[in-house]
Amino acid sequence: MAIDHSSGLIYVASERKLQVYNSNLQFIKEKKFPILLQYISILNNRPIIISETLGTKVFNGFANQTNLFELDSDLKIVDSLQIRNVVLPERIISGYPFKHYISVVEKDNFLYKPVLTPENLIRDTLYKINGKELIPHIKLKFEKPQSLNSEGFKITNVYNIVNSKSYLFCEYENENQIMLFLFDRKKKVGYNLKGGIRDSDGEKVLLRPLDLSKDIFYFVKEVKYENSKTEESNPIIGIVKLK
Repeated sequence: MAIDHSSGLIYVASERKLQVYNSNLQFIKEKKFPILLQYISILNNRPIIISETLGTKVFNGFANQTNLFELDSDLKIVDSLQIRNVVLPERIISGYPFKHYISVVEKDNFLYKPVLTPENLIRDTLYKINGKELIPHIKLKFEKPQSLNSEGFKITNVYNIVNSKSYLFCEYENENQIMLFLFDRKKKVGYNLKGGIRDSDGEKVLLRPLDLSKDIFYFVKEVKYENSKTEESNPIIGIVKLK
């Protein structure tokens, strides 16, 4: 889902259907699309959809294609941009549940879309969206080159690169260990943190973007039952502002 803060409209995507509500949570309209609505954001007061077509047979293998679609106020597709086309020797589909593809920082928009299928390279570049162009903005440098293990899977998977007003985050996995790279632009210092940042309880959590123009993030962590017969497994949600 995504919220257009200028109009108050709330967009909720579910598979191929997009619903729109007003700020009072009243239903306004819905529309069905021929594409899967796998990610939605608001750029320049317009809904932006990222959709993937996976495992399409082509002459030299199977293609996984990623496209960006711009919608107008009537939910019509008015423009599109192919972000990526990856051809694999066999049909392979892979994903990650936390999709922070677009970072909105004041008037600047940034994009990072991971590729999690086998390939012997690290996609480590954050792009800036400039009209219909994607311009390389920041390239991360890993100490070791990418390689595959004995089963053909990547040693390093980059899941999300998030840009905020004062920080850069990179959530990645290295040899089955979840890592969080945090770079403080003000101090010009970077930190590699295993499992995330420790909260006030001393537990490691991964920060998720909430308001990047104000360096505000949130985290979610599970709570253990004291009595599973009477308690629901409700998570703890924390909101933090980095200084």
